[in-house]
Amino acid sequence: MVQESSIQVPLPPLASELPTIRNGDAEHVTRRLRDTLYKPYSPKDEELPALVKLVSSLDRGEGKDALAKVWLLTLPSRENGPANQEAFAEQGGIAMLVDYAEARLSGGVSSEDEEEMALALLVLENLSCNTLRHRDMALDPNLIRVLITLIRAQEAYAIRANAMKVLVNLTFSDVQLQQAVASSGVLPLAAGFLHQDDPGLVRQAVWLLSNLTAGQGCAARAELAKSPGVLSNLKELLHRGDSPTKVYACEVICNLARGDTGTHADLLRVGAMPMLLGLINPHSEVRNEPEVVAPALLALAALAVGNSSSAQGLLSEAQLLLYLAGVLEYSNLVSRNYDLARVMVACHTLIFALGSFAARNKAKDQSNQPFTEVVQESGYVQFKEMFEILGLQKPQYYAACLGKDLGGPQSYVANATYQVNVELLPVLKHDNARMVVNACARLYQIATCLADDKKGRAVLTNAALVSAVRDLLYSEHNSILQVALSVVDALASLPEVVPLLVAHGVMDAVSQLGDENQPHPTNGGMVHDPLVLLLADRALVTMYVAQATSDSLVP
Repeated sequence: MVQESSIQVPLPPLASELPTIRNGDAEHVTRRLRDTLYKPYSPKDEELPALVKLVSSLDRGEGKDALAKVWLLTLPSRENGPANQEAFAEQGGIAMLVDYAEARLSGGVSSEDEEEMALALLVLENLSCNTLRHRDMALDPNLIRVLITLIRAQEAYAIRANAMKVLVNLTFSDVQLQQAVASSGVLPLAAGFLHQDDPGLVRQAVWLLSNLTAGQGCAARAELAKSPGVLSNLKELLHRGDSPTKVYACEVICNLARGDTGTHADLLRVGAMPMLLGLINPHSEVRNEPEVVAPALLALAALAVGNSSSAQGLLSEAQLLLYLAGVLEYSNLVSRNYDLARVMVACHTLIFALGSFAARNKAKDQSNQPFTEVVQESGYVQFKEMFEILGLQKPQYYAACLGKDLGGPQSYVANATYQVNVELLPVLKHDNARMVVNACARLYQIATCLADDKKGRAVLTNAALVSAVRDLLYSEHNSILQVALSVVDALASLPEVVPLLVAHGVMDAVSQLGDENQPHPTNGGMVHDPLVLLLADRALVTMYVAQATSDSLVP
């Protein structure tokens, strides 16, 4: 399985080794902390050039032994692994591996050929963990052709699984590379593995499909949704898959739900929604892990926003409020757990999606409580009122939870400052989309926790943080956009942060993103993601309301 971080990063130094952080200079310290955490690579091994030459040796045994050593030297977990990866690629290693695998494909494939192809794929897997090589590898037609051939034609599990792992690593974040790989014909091939009995192959296939359908306005969604049996297979994976497989299946369903209404109808027809509800049920005898609950909630939110019948069906679901109430209970725990942070964001997103639908239709909750007044121009309902609309009680978030592992009355401020500036802010610039989503979810959790504490809110009055979040709003990755917009909304509720949001162009970025007719920058199509558009409107109105409130307080 691909590591959460695609390139090894040294462990953070001890707190005693870090510079003292004050609220006033936090944004300047962040740059120094990033340099401290992300150290340069160690030098490459001197024996690598000789090994590269030996890989092409006419003596197959000698070449195999050399390739095995190259694999060890290029492991991402090795201290100088990235440097060896770079050196190997610069010496034409990728093209050599393609030729190496193709030579074993010609004629009858023996068990020895299979072993050598699997070894070449292991080296390619190491190289695909290096984001500096992603573009060259993903846009290399010979490499992609060989990988697809291996997946399609070889029976050996190690060959098929490792070939898909390489494609997963190449497509985990960059939307343009996702589109390039998807257009190579791998989409129907991966979809064909969803009904396989081997859980490892199924997991890799659905993971790859999750990556290929993650971009704004990507054509892969429509192509995948029309593939025979795909939707029913995805639904079955929500039942029989292991936890990672369920996570990726939820992500694929969420991505497909961003498409046209026909796909929504098809997902409802195959029974995907009851399966998703089952995954988030906290009263079930078998309780799913938070890592599964979070994407399931987002998939339900995408279905609810994209299709009115889906939203009405969820509101009519007798157990839905019990589901959400139970989820809110354990997502109230403020910790360094990324899974719980994603659950909080996803649960709030679903509540907002359903509450917005109910407000637009002038509905009332099960307790027959009337709606509070909305902003006349937009029909906007404050987020805290969404809980009342659905008959839910918003949990209490305490700033002290952030400082439970430190002493002193102001420990939560020091703890939150460390987490924001040291642990999270540098990760917002990371190439791995999942790591960015994790960091944003934790920032959302901290902002929600500190909303009612004036001293704590000062931690988030950070121009560097605001600028980093603004940059995320120009991403083409749906998951990043979703959680970044949630962070913007949480920050906009803090009076001290509102001037920074306006001054650093966050309001302009959200406004541009919220344009429903915005042309897609890479494929020329139109962006139609109802969930992102809804969250953009929510963040934009929150900023307008916060700015107006802030201006009215100025003497």
